[in-house]
Amino acid sequence: MTKFQKNQKILSLIPFLSTLIIIVITYFTLSKNKASVKKWAGFVLICIISVFVVSFVNNVVMSGEYVALNIIVSALILTLTNFALIKLQGKNEDGHKKDQHITKDSDKKAPDSKKNLILIATIAIIIMIVFCSTALPFFVRGIKEHFNNAIDDTNGPNNYMLNTIKREDILSDDNEYTMLWSGESQKGNQSNVEKWYLKDYDYDKVSLQAETLSGVRIMQSTKVNENQLVLNITSNVEKGNFEIAILIDGEYYKSVDINQTEEIILNDIANKTVLIKIAGESAKFRIEIQRSRI
Repeated sequence: MTKFQKNQKILSLIPFLSTLIIIVITYFTLSKNKASVKKWAGFVLICIISVFVVSFVNNVVMSGEYVALNIIVSALILTLTNFALIKLQGKNEDGHKKDQHITKDSDKKAPDSKKNLILIATIAIIIMIVFCSTALPFFVRGIKEHFNNAIDDTNGPNNYMLNTIKREDILSDDNEYTMLWSGESQKGNQSNVEKWYLKDYDYDKVSLQAETLSGVRIMQSTKVNENQLVLNITSNVEKGNFEIAILIDGEYYKSVDINQTEEIILNDIANKTVLIKIAGESAKFRIEIQRSRI
């Protein structure tokens, strides 16, 4: 993970924390005012819907290496959640005002409560402004970096073989890449690879798709404790140049054919580390890898 991507993930915490604060305030406000079942139901429903929508946006619609866009969308969704919760507090106050048994002291406290709601709303708006003003430059920077570092496809639209990236680039531990409009999924157990930077890729099933990839990146890492490892690799390359390479203990093993599904069985590899890397030159692709150990 690059420094740029780490900064994006840190920024993504801002809207979540602001929403968490509003949720806590709303909870105590409803408890203090002895809110009706209807108000509590609305509170729970708002929380559930916001969590579902944000999870869907991040994990299904726009998940990927460049997360600035889904951070911004998630922040907007959470801001709407903040205002919905604030409005719920306001409705709770109005309901108390309509109560025939409301006391004069409660009437005196109403303006103060309104001031508190305005303050909360102002804080939420300020957080959103600061967040968007910080995240948008990262988003623009990511787009610029991509086009500045893109590797052109120089050997024609019908030739998918790498033309600029060399074997030593794939074997290097210092891989660099730029990727745009990507979506990634990682599922399953981990094999406890030893090197810390490989742990982010240590999952049984991984998939990735991107509108364009230039450079080399790791797709999957495996610490093999058994004698045999089975890999099922499915890929589809629409344009650009693309290669899928298997490395065993840092040494090149083979290149996997693209635009098909292939099962690869690796034997006698106990206590070895298997890496699957992909290399692209302005490549638009989709790849899915499933591993099983025997």
